Amino acid sequence: MDTLVIPDEVLIVVKNSEGEPLTVANLLFGIRAFARHKNDFYLAPFATNADGVARIQKRELMAEVEAHYDSGLMDYCSILDCHQGVVIYLLSRENVERSLHSRTHVWKTLLKGEKNRWSSLDELLNLYRFAANNRFRAEEISANWNGSQPEYKYQLIAEQI
Repeated sequence: MDTLVIPDEVLIVVKNSEGEPLTVANLLFGIRAFARHKNDFYLAPFATNADGVARIQKRELMAEVEAHYDSGLMDYCSILDCHQGVVIYLLSRENVERSLHSRTHVWKTLLKGEKNRWSSLDELLNLYRFAANNRFRAEEISANWNGSQPEYKYQLIAEQI
């Protein structure tokens, strides 16, 4: 069975439609892993730095997986049972607003894995509050994490809206 292999590192470089670097900080990304049964994993947020680059480490991916398990252990299979194909996407304005709302009204504390990424809930909330996503849109990236390489690098073309 072809199952997901979590890479050591994922690098996303944001560019404009002319292929030039788009140096925008705080563009937030998500990664969707497709489950064979039960629910898919939506791992997020992962942010760009001032150079428009999001560098995602394996430990950050696994921290988000752990947060999913903490939010509903019976709702998820093992992340390693997911399909190899994942989708990397720029969070929409609605995704950001929904996440901010749910974290201020429903999930008001850091979940298990999130404690490995964020020093406080306010740090996570501020990432959503100051996200630049409301000014950009981009096509999704379909990727295959089959373990053929430990690191993956992607270019995402974003355009201003």
